[in-house]
Amino acid sequence: MQVPILSAVLLLLSCGQHPDSVKSYTEREIIVNGPAGKLSGVLVQPAGERVKEHPAVLYLHGSGDHSREAALHMARWLADIGLAGLAFDKRGCGDSEGNWQTASLRDLARDSEQMLSFLREQPGIDPSRVGVFAPSQGAWVACSMAEMGSQIDFVIAFSGGGVTPREAEQFAHEKMLESSTLNQAEKKSALRIVDDYFKCLSEEIPTEVFL
Repeated sequence: MQVPILSAVLLLLSCGQHPDSVKSYTEREIIVNGPAGKLSGVLVQPAGERVKEHPAVLYLHGSGDHSREAALHMARWLADIGLAGLAFDKRGCGDSEGNWQTASLRDLARDSEQMLSFLREQPGIDPSRVGVFAPSQGAWVACSMAEMGSQIDFVIAFSGGGVTPREAEQFAHEKMLESSTLNQAEKKSALRIVDDYFKCLSEEIPTEVFL
């Protein structure tokens, strides 16, 4: 599947400010039934009727605990210039159900696919121009979505990894362990745990085995 990649440099413009009193967008709380329970978020849409259907972007998450708040500023700014957006709470964060700590990348991709399908079906959204903003770990989630056959019209990859998730994290953990006071046996044991963790993320072994 070929997906256009947009340079994240363009999004640096989002650092610009506009008066809070000038509000040219609307916000609506939404709930979508995901694979692990309800997923909550906010749909931000340009106000007015100059254009009947707007392009839209789903805001994915980086690693760790992330709610919609991390993406709302950008969603509001881009809605001001005509791009609708959906910012949602990662499973187990904010008002969303589930547990991100036991979720594989494919689990997160399945959650995102549910939200993307919901976004595409909303009034005022151009279904032929719906993509994702994918920061950090979100870039790997976007790749998983594409691999699973998700219809993604564009990807805005921001600080995504140039190697696989396992390679990036193993390198980071190895460097941390090098500067630790652990002995060699303890370091090897720690790296085996990291390896098992990534086997869970890639669904090579069940999460219950790792836990």
